[in-house]
Amino acid sequence: MVALASLSQRNKMYNKNKLRKEMLKERAAMKNAESLSEIIQKKVLDLEEYKKADTIFLYAATNNEVLTNLIFKDAIAHNKKVAFPKVIGKDMVFMKVNTIDELKEGYFSILEPVDGEVITNADIVITPGVAFDKNMNRVGYGKGFYDRYFNDNPSLFIAIAYSYQVVDKIDSDKFDIKMDMIVTEKEIYR
Repeated sequence: MVALASLSQRNKMYNKNKLRKEMLKERAAMKNAESLSEIIQKKVLDLEEYKKADTIFLYAATNNEVLTNLIFKDAIAHNKKVAFPKVIGKDMVFMKVNTIDELKEGYFSILEPVDGEVITNADIVITPGVAFDKNMNRVGYGKGFYDRYFNDNPSLFIAIAYSYQVVDKIDSDKFDIKMDMIVTEKEIYR
């Protein structure tokens, strides 16, 4: 794994572009993504908010993002409605998915539904990201898909991330949508 920055270097305000580049490099070098993903997903499954939810929006992990396979299997087993994002032009919609086989390679080679029922409201949106801060700010890949979607579709936003992806403070702007919760293998931020 790439050496983590010293604590004093990490406890400062981060410029989004610099932080994005550092975090993507660090995530690409991870060797334990699968085992940490399992821990994080089990924490999500234990949340009361998850247990009460009827509709869950997930994502198909790519490039060592936290996996969502256990959440998907549990949600389907408990008859929850599950939807995954599909990029259409500059926008994103969520489409109902019943099996992983319904996902095919799409935008940026990320698995997404080919077609299906568009779902507009979710109890919980399980959210990926490149970095987060303790004030619940999120840095994505820089295309704005999730921020635009969140702005028009309020829900409970739960980010899942590795603990090293959470820093003290990110340079955010008015278009950034805050998370309601961040779940890592070590801690849950609310």
